Amino acid sequence: MALRGFQFNYDYIRDITLSPYVLFPYILIFFTRFFRIEDFKSILKSIHVVNILYLLLVSFTLIFDNQKFAMINFVEDCIKYLCFPNFFLFLSFSKLTKKQKIVSTLVFIVGFLIAILAARRSLVWIFAWTFMVFVFINYLRKGSKLKKIALILMTLVIGFGTTILYNLFFETLFGELVERLDSDTRGAVLRDFHNDMDTVSWIVGRGISGEYNLYETDYVFGSDDEMLEIRNIIEAGYLNLILKGGLVYLIPFSIIIFIALKNGIFKSKNYYLKVCSGFIILYVVECIPAGVFMFNIRFFLLWYCIAMCWNKKVINATDQEIEKHLV
Repeated sequence: MALRGFQFNYDYIRDITLSPYVLFPYILIFFTRFFRIEDFKSILKSIHVVNILYLLLVSFTLIFDNQKFAMINFVEDCIKYLCFPNFFLFLSFSKLTKKQKIVSTLVFIVGFLIAILAARRSLVWIFAWTFMVFVFINYLRKGSKLKKIALILMTLVIGFGTTILYNLFFETLFGELVERLDSDTRGAVLRDFHNDMDTVSWIVGRGISGEYNLYETDYVFGSDDEMLEIRNIIEAGYLNLILKGGLVYLIPFSIIIFIALKNGIFKSKNYYLKVCSGFIILYVVECIPAGVFMFNIRFFLLWYCIAMCWNKKVINATDQEIEKHLV
């Protein structure tokens, strides 16, 4: 995949190395041999620092930006680069200190509210799934039957209550999100992608810097002048993997994910691999509307979770055995 379409010149090498979407996200797999379960607690501490940085950046943006969400793109990038790692911390709620729990919850709430106000459907989608996985790992997994039933009923009540509030107030308060939920903002791009991909491209991809042509840019972006006619990224994660490496890359990668989830969910009984499995599930779910590979903390964590779910010693270990070796 890396060699397909490779050009040995300065501009090409600069473009693929400086972009967080092109080369480096696909080489993170080679670092998995260095990942250890012993570093789990250190990772939680590091994400806690990132959470504090996220809250500071968002606060400064809202305070010093007179138009408030005029810098919404910056705030969204903060979510993608700094808030997403908090999902790992949030899923590990039972192993956090009191301070970490407070900060992690605050980051989750702030990020979710920004996703709603910015009318970003894919972000709202992943926040909702994160909360459901969080409840399962931390409250339903080992709870009593009565506790499980109570939590399920509470979830249903919240669901129906949210529906009623939506009908009464949501369109007035969050009209932009309602409009975006009802609009087709990516259909044209997806059609362009499918129309431009030939059989060979579907099978082996178009290389690490693979591109596709746009034909309906005015439909999505307002005018053709607002965007180039060629793109090297498509927001749907699984399609972006096909663009780069085709089915010959997507299928083995899917098998790796499947085995990791099988080991973490069914073979292992320890809490740590449940967290790792949950984090992997969030990536799989997000691959439908988004989930494009990026070179950032979140995808470092993804490969960490995959590596742990493939580690036989970790799979067979109990919580007590793992906690004896945590740094």
